[in-house]
Amino acid sequence: MNQNLTEQNLLVVMTAMSELAKGPSGAYSQDSTIAKKLGMPVEDVTDYMDILEQRGLTNASNSASGNCAALSPNGRMMLRDPHFRPPSSASSITVNAGGSVLVNVGSTLQHVTQTINHSTHLPQAEQLAVLVEQLQRELEEVPIQHAEEAEAVAETARELVGRSNKENPNASLVRISAKGLQEAAQTLLTITPAVTTIATKIVSLLSGAPS
Repeated sequence: MNQNLTEQNLLVVMTAMSELAKGPSGAYSQDSTIAKKLGMPVEDVTDYMDILEQRGLTNASNSASGNCAALSPNGRMMLRDPHFRPPSSASSITVNAGGSVLVNVGSTLQHVTQTINHSTHLPQAEQLAVLVEQLQRELEEVPIQHAEEAEAVAETARELVGRSNKENPNASLVRISAKGLQEAAQTLLTITPAVTTIATKIVSLLSGAPS
C-alpha cells in the first residue's frame, strides 16, 4: 500500500472521528459508522483504526457490535497541530531489571487479548487467549539485543488476530498474516524456541494450518 495514501487516509479517519464525536453518540465512533460517513470499506476503516490505536492516537472500546474508538489527547492534538508528533511508538518495548525485553501489553498483546475477549467470530477464543498469554511470558524473557524481533512477533500476532476477527475474514489476508507471524517467530528460534511453538499453535487455530 502506498505509504502517503495510508497516512492521508489515517488523517481522514481521525477527522471523521472528531466530527462524529460532536454528534449524539458521543466521543466513541464505530467502524461501520465511520465507513458509511467516508464511503470506505469497513474492513479498511477497521485496519486504520488499529494503526491509530497502535500509534497512541485513539483509545479503543471494542464490543460484539463492532470496533469503536475515540481520539486520544495525542490524536486531538495532532488534528489541531499538523506539526505535532506523539511520543515514539518505540515505548511499546521496555526493559526489565534482568536485561530482557518486555513487550508492553497495553500497546500490543493487551490489544490482542481485548480483541479475543470481545470477539464473537474468533474460533476457540479461550484457548487462543491462553496461547497469547503464553506468548507474552516467553517474549518477556527475550534478551534486549533482540527487542525488534520480539516486537515483530507481538505486532504480527495482533495483525493476525485482527484480520481473523471478522464475520467473513479475508482468507488471503489471514494467510499472509499467519505467514508473517511464523516468519517473525522463526527469528527467535535459537533464542526462545517456545515462541515458535506457540506462534504455530496460534496460526493453527486461526488459519487451519497444521501445528
